[in-house]
Formats: sequence, C-alpha cells, structure tokens
Amino acid sequence: MASAANRPAAFRLCDQNHFPGTDAFDVLTTAEASIAWAGGKTNYDFQAGSAKTEADANKAAQAVANAHKFTQMVWKGAAGKKVGFGIKKTNVYAWYCPPGNSPMTKPAFKKNVCEAGCKEWCVEETVNKCYNNK
Repeated sequence: MASAANRPAAFRLCDQNHFPGTDAFDVLTTAEASIAWAGGKTNYDFQAGSAKTEADANKAAQAVANAHKFTQMVWKGAAGKKVGFGIKKTNVYAWYCPPGNSPMTKPAFKKNVCEAGCKEWCVEETVNKCYNNK
C-alpha cells in the first residue's frame, strides 16, 4: 500500500483492502472481493480481539491478513464511512474513509468489531452493513 503522503489528498485519511486476481482471466467484481474479505470473519477471534492463532507461520500471516480485511469492513462506525472501489487489471481495491483497524490494539478491536447484534452500528438498507443479523 502506498504511504499516506503519496496518496491523493482525498485518500490520505483512508485505508484500503486489496484483492489480487491470479491472472488476466481471474478478474473479480467488487462484490466478489467483498465476499472474500467478509470471509475473513473465520480467521478472527472475537473474544481475544485478534486473528486466530495458527501454528504454521505462513498460515498465521494469512490469518492475520484475512482477519484485518474483515475487521476493516465491519469496524464500528462503518455506517458513516465512505467506501470507494476500484479495479486495476486483475486487482480489486476498496478504500475506507475513515479507516477501520485503528488503533491496532486488542482493546480497540474488542470495542469496535462486533460479533453479533450490531444493528445499532448499521444502516438497515445498506447491504452487508449488518453482516450477521438475520
């Protein structure tokens, strides 16, 4: 990700999720990338306020990346966020303004990532804001 100083002014207070396609024939839509990022919920430990632990170092790094993409999407206050999507070649990007995952501390994650019943944080008519309410 580009440093904040190198971003256009409108994006200096934002953060992004990135989903790389594997080849020219693997171009995803923004909806498909969003579904993949939301799938990071399986890598997140709500009680610990962090990614689930993995014994294998490679799996652990991927679990952290997946969990952070998920928490970026559902961070408390998401209903007031602006989200911009873009596709460049086979890559899908989402920019969140203001960003989630800040500060990067366990207490902040416990406070700002809701496991269930997040309705008060959501905008009812917005798809995926209440990601786990039925």
